[in-house]
Amino acid sequence: PGEVSNLSWKKVKRVDRTVTVNGGGPMPIMRETMNILDAFAGSEKWPSDGLVFSSGNGKPITRQAFHRSLTAALKGTKYEGFSAKDIRHWLGFRMAKVGKKMEDIARILRLGTANQASMYVKRERPVLIEEIDDEK
Repeated sequence: PGEVSNLSWKKVKRVDRTVTVNGGGPMPIMRETMNILDAFAGSEKWPSDGLVFSSGNGKPITRQAFHRSLTAALKGTKYEGFSAKDIRHWLGFRMAKVGKKMEDIARILRLGTANQASMYVKRERPVLIEEIDDEK
């Protein structure tokens, strides 16, 4: 789960619909994702501290728990069968679409070079591209 397992509520900006990961600048979050985070937070006022995704004891979730939860969350949706890697590709594509530099994308996605990031963001599932285009 990488960055997701340590994502704190402080890094998610509700009003701006952005998230900041790995010290990079703010990245836009899809409207649907914000709705899910709103439901996950469970109130009008988001938590001011703590992890967005944590285990029952408040610690970061394990890789296995993350993948089980992701599979369960996507079941019955048009994203059923997608992996965390697919979503990571979408995130890279989304950052490139809004003008993030390939160097920044490489750093955020923990890729070695800007060239790797460029190739990485081109591997995209069509349904995710359609979802991005629907956001306009």
